[in-house]
Amino acid sequence: MKYTDFSKEELIARIESLEALVELSGSGEGHNISRLIEAEERDRFYEILSALDTGLRIIEPDMTIGWVNAKISEMFSSSDIVGQKCYKVFGAEDSFCKDCATRRSFNDGSSSTTEHYHPTHKKWFSVYTVPIHDESGKVVRVLESVTDISQQKKTELHLKQSEYRYRSLFNDNSVAMFLVNPADGKLIDVNKAAERLYGWSRAEMQEMSVYDINTMPREDLAMEITRNLRLDKNTFHFQHRDAYGEIHDVEIHSGPIMVDGRKIIHSSIIDVTERKKNELELMRLRRSVENSFASVVITDKGGNIVYVNPAFLQVTGYSRDEAIGKNTRVLKSGVHTDEFYKEMWRTIVRGTTWRGEICNRKKDGTLFWEQATISPVIDNEGCLTNYVAVKDDITERKELERLKEDVERIMHHDLKNPLNGIIGLPEILLMDDRLSEEHQNILEMIKTSGYRMLRMIDSSLNIFKMENNTYSYFPQLVDLRAVLETLLKDIESKCSSKGLEIVLEGNTAKPLNVLAEHDLLYIMFSNIIVNAVEASPMGERIVVQLPYSPDRCVKVINKGAVPEQVRYDFFEKYKTHGKMGGTGIGTYSSMLIAETMGYGLEMSTSDEEDMTVIEVSVVYR
Repeated sequence: MKYTDFSKEELIARIESLEALVELSGSGEGHNISRLIEAEERDRFYEILSALDTGLRIIEPDMTIGWVNAKISEMFSSSDIVGQKCYKVFGAEDSFCKDCATRRSFNDGSSSTTEHYHPTHKKWFSVYTVPIHDESGKVVRVLESVTDISQQKKTELHLKQSEYRYRSLFNDNSVAMFLVNPADGKLIDVNKAAERLYGWSRAEMQEMSVYDINTMPREDLAMEITRNLRLDKNTFHFQHRDAYGEIHDVEIHSGPIMVDGRKIIHSSIIDVTERKKNELELMRLRRSVENSFASVVITDKGGNIVYVNPAFLQVTGYSRDEAIGKNTRVLKSGVHTDEFYKEMWRTIVRGTTWRGEICNRKKDGTLFWEQATISPVIDNEGCLTNYVAVKDDITERKELERLKEDVERIMHHDLKNPLNGIIGLPEILLMDDRLSEEHQNILEMIKTSGYRMLRMIDSSLNIFKMENNTYSYFPQLVDLRAVLETLLKDIESKCSSKGLEIVLEGNTAKPLNVLAEHDLLYIMFSNIIVNAVEASPMGERIVVQLPYSPDRCVKVINKGAVPEQVRYDFFEKYKTHGKMGGTGIGTYSSMLIAETMGYGLEMSTSDEEDMTVIEVSVVYR
C-alpha cells in the first residue's frame, strides 16, 4: 500500500515509528523521498511529516542536513538548519561527534540510538538513526528521529542521587537494616551494621531468610509479616540468633517500600538485649522498693517529693497523691534545730551520704523517729539530679532507750542515798567491842556487799557519762597483772559452777604496768572474761594471755564460737543471742571503756575451731 491509501490521521499514526516511515519512503522505485512522491502530492506528505510531534531530519551522504520537519526547528530554535553539517547542530564545530552513529549508518547500514548534550540549549537529545537504502541496497540517506530527553535525564539523575543517598544511608547506617522479600522471607540485602550484629557476611545473609534468624515459629512470623504489609503494625519485638548461637532481644521498625515496581519490606533492627536486662533489673529493684519495710523517698534537687513507696505512706499517713509534689519540710517536727537541718543539707549537697536519726511528724501530727540514710543521685555527666532517702521507723527503740535512761538515772541518783546508809550502819555497829565474831563477820559481809553495789552503781553512772561524752578520764600507772589476778579470784565460784578452768598465762613473772584507771580496767576485763565464762561449754578451759613485750595484746581465749546473728555487731548495745538473761550491756560497756582509755578491742571467732578470741591492745607508759 502507498501512503496515499491512508487518511491523514491514519498515516500520522502509521508513520509514528521510523521503521514505518522508511518502509513508505525508502522501499519504492525512487532514490529519495522527493522522487518517490508524486509532485502534486509532495506538499501533502511533508505537511503530514511536519505534523508529527517527533523531530525528524534526513542526513545526506556529505553529512549535511537535507530536510527537517517543524519539530526540529522548534527544538533548536532555528529555521535555517537545512544545509548545515549535522554535527554542528549539537555544538561540534570542526569534527564529527565521537563514535558518530550517522556515519556508522552510512558505512555499515546499522541502526542505533545515541544521546547528545547540546551545550547552548543545555538539553539532552536522543537520536534514533535509521539508514535509507536504494533498490540496490546502498545507503543513500539516513533518517533520524530526535527526541528531547532532558526531563528524563533530570529524573534519572534525581533517581541516581536518591539511590546514592539511600544506599549511603542504608550501608553506612549504625543501625542494622534488612531488605526482605515478603513472599518467602528471603534477605534481599543487608547493611554493614547487620553484618556486625549477626556475625555473618553480606553474601552469607543474602542466602538466608528471616526464618533462619528469628526464633519465633515460622507460621507466627509469617502472620507478623502479613500484618506488616497491611500496615496494621510496624514495630515488633523478637528474639534473633546470631552466627555464634547467641540470642539477642531486638526491636524492629519495619514497613513496605516499592523497589523496581515490587513491594518489599525495609526493616531497621535495634539490639535491645542490654536494655531488656536493665529493664528487668529496674523492675526487680522497683518491686524490692515497693515491698520494702523501710520508707523510701526520692526528691528533686530542691527537696520536692517525686516518689514514695507504700511503707512511707503507711508510716506517715499520707496518700501518694498528697505526698507527691510536697516538699520534705511537710515532715518537719520542730524537734531539731535549724543548724541540724543545715548540716544535713551541707552534707548531701556536696555529694556525700548523710546518716543519722531524725524526728519527723505524721499527717495527724504524731511525732516519730527514723534512722535515715540520705544519698545524692549523680547522672553520667556528674551532675546531681535527685536525693534518695531510706528510713527505718525507730520510734519504739527510741522509747525503749528513753525508758532505760530513766531507769539508769533512778539507779544513779535514787539508789545511792539509801545505799550509803546501808554501808554506814555496819561500820557503826562494828565499833561495838561486845559483838561476837559471827556477828562481826555478818556485818563485814553486809558492808562488802554494799561497797560492791556502790561500785556497780558508780560504774553504771560512768558508762552513762561515757555515752554522753561527759566522763573525765585520769589515767595512772596500774599493774594489769595484779588486776587480772584479783579478778580471776573473784570469779572462781562462777567458773566452778560450770566446771571451767581459768588460767593466767604469758608474762606472769613481773608487773605489767599500763596507763589506766584501776576500776575501769577491772570492769572492762571483768565484762570480757565473764562473757567468756558464760559462753564457754561446760568443763572447758579459758586462757587469759599476757604479752611478753609492749607491742603485744592481752588475749582472752575461750571455746565456743560467737553466734552468727551477733558477730558483726558484737560490741553494740543490747545485742545478745542465745544466753539466758543476757542483755548485751557487758561487751558494749567494755568497748566504751576501751575507747575512753584509748585501748583497742577486737573480737575474732571461728566455727571450724569452735573458738573465740578477744584482743585488748593496752596503752603502756
